[in-house]
Amino acid sequence: MITLYIFPIFVHYELKFILYIRNAFLLGIMNPILTIVMAIACIVVYYILYFVPGLIPFFGGSLFSIVVMWLSYRAFISIEAMNNKLEEDSSG
Repeated sequence: MITLYIFPIFVHYELKFILYIRNAFLLGIMNPILTIVMAIACIVVYYILYFVPGLIPFFGGSLFSIVVMWLSYRAFISIEAMNNKLEEDSSG
């Protein structure tokens, strides 16, 4: 669960090292359905590349990265929307 979110958090935010791990864990707990969908999508990509190994040199790493980053970005957007809503409620 944590490993799926570490790299997207590292790319998207500038934090201390221990905060990457903590935020990846919290993001996985806050979005369990999205985490499960991300794991299933990675498994599907793995099986596609397993059965068609000729695609590995062209799409191997990038396909995993696109799937993980796209789903992680959806989680980032929902968290930022919640933060904006909390800021508006507290200020107004």
